[in-house]
Amino acid sequence: MSFGKAIKAARKAKGMSQLELALELGTSQMSVCNWETEKARPNVTYTKIIKDVLGVDVMGDSLFNTLKPLVEQWFVDRGLDKRDGSGQLEKLQEEVDELKQAYIEVNRDEEIDAVGDILVVLIGYCLQRGLDIEECLSVAYNVIKNRTGQVVNGVFVKDE
Repeated sequence: MSFGKAIKAARKAKGMSQLELALELGTSQMSVCNWETEKARPNVTYTKIIKDVLGVDVMGDSLFNTLKPLVEQWFVDRGLDKRDGSGQLEKLQEEVDELKQAYIEVNRDEEIDAVGDILVVLIGYCLQRGLDIEECLSVAYNVIKNRTGQVVNGVFVKDE
């Protein structure tokens, strides 16, 4: 994710407007807008302040690594971290159904929301089951990286 998108997403995740962030950082709303649209980059001083305020290292930290602990804390704060994962599996199906509906309706905003919700559910499931989502992704990639097969109707079908 680009630095501008990372700043915007982290700002929105904190429920802040551009003006609120600008006031917190001691800069102008126009500067924040320019950073988010990548018309300008924050200087080194501001990158440090942005990291303190938003928890985003615009010099390299990924937004996923910034938001993952916040999502996990959301689950902990609600006592959901001690569950067995079955509820998250049901929620996952609900979110996948919403993604499918958004796809059918060609509703990009709803697609984005559904994919985000799916990630939240998967992070919560992993927390509940004692799994690390990044390890799961790494293991899956290592399984598929040398897989052979063919694309059929836009879907990769592995060789048996």
